[in-house]
Amino acid sequence: MRSAFLAIADPSAAELAVDYSLDGSIVGSVVHAALVERDLVDTPTAGENEGTTIRHEDVVRVFETVTASEKGSVVLRVPPTVRRDRASVVV
Repeated sequence: MRSAFLAIADPSAAELAVDYSLDGSIVGSVVHAALVERDLVDTPTAGENEGTTIRHEDVVRVFETVTASEKGSVVLRVPPTVRRDRASVVV
């Protein structure tokens, strides 16, 4: 059975370091981490969706994959346009 511990040292940093430690067999495993943003709204000004309001949930803004080790870190570089009050990290 696998178990994991996750921590983000400074959630306000430009680069989020998602530290992890894993128990159990990790041979051939990877760690995926994504920064997602909720409640995005777009109003296209041209094309078939012109004038409509399109709402987006859980838009992946950054995605990283690393080879798993017993202890490690995944770095997510936060784009300046991301609203942190609407963002989450998914591992």
